[in-house]
Amino acid sequence: MRPIYDGAVLLAVWIGLAVSFVAVVWGAVRAITRGLRTWRSFRRFSRVLSERLEVVARETARAEEKAATASASSVKLAAALERLHHSLAVLTVLRAAAAEVSAETAVFRNLIPRK
Repeated sequence: MRPIYDGAVLLAVWIGLAVSFVAVVWGAVRAITRGLRTWRSFRRFSRVLSERLEVVARETARAEEKAATASASSVKLAAALERLHHSLAVLTVLRAAAAEVSAETAVFRNLIPRK
């Protein structure tokens, strides 16, 4: 005996299989497309991040050099300030001595007749 299949049911089964196949293929295509887009975004992000990290490293090195220069400059500045204080002390002593001499010579200048 041959099995009897209803043509409408068989058509419905084939349509169901076709729709399922199309859905699976469509889902795979979307998944692959989104996966590629995500991969490209990740590569772009990695590239930009690497570039930015290089910039940060360069700026950090520059700041480090400036800090070292500032440290050396502060040592020079401290030495210069020390010399300045010493020079100011010497100037104070010289002004006092000049004022003293001026005061003593003023007595003699007053004794000298003027025209």
